[in-house]
Amino acid sequence: MKKVYLRLSFFIAISIMVFTACKKDDPEPIDTSTPTTGSSKGDFKYALNGGAILTADSSKGYLPNTTIFAFKNNANTTFEINLSALTVGVYGISSSTGNQLTYSAGSTDYNGVGSLTISSNNSSKLSGSFSCSLSSGTLTGLTGTFVDVPLN
Repeated sequence: MKKVYLRLSFFIAISIMVFTACKKDDPEPIDTSTPTTGSSKGDFKYALNGGAILTADSSKGYLPNTTIFAFKNNANTTFEINLSALTVGVYGISSSTGNQLTYSAGSTDYNGVGSLTISSNNSSKLSGSFSCSLSSGTLTGLTGTFVDVPLN
């Protein structure tokens, strides 16, 4: 009888170990937080010929090249702004200053002449505004603002 109790105890102990060892892990928690918009891509708005205000899909500034890029419609519409620096100040945009603003719509490029103001540069985000006349074609004016454009 002692052998029966010993075997039964052994069987119960093994059964407990098997059932507890096979316990399923708790599922990973699902991230229900709302993704941030705007803060990681900046806010770049512009208007052509005094028309409706449009918002670029993404924008980014590059410190080593002192350049700001903005894109809309899968890069079908682009802005490339090359400046002498990305510090707070007013920059003349023209071929004589070396500061350039190029607006590209499809396969057509427009060069701007005017000014750009950087109102804030906190080493990681850039804010400011611009106003330019455009060369050639039916587009003659371009104005815009940029807020918290990330710097790389």
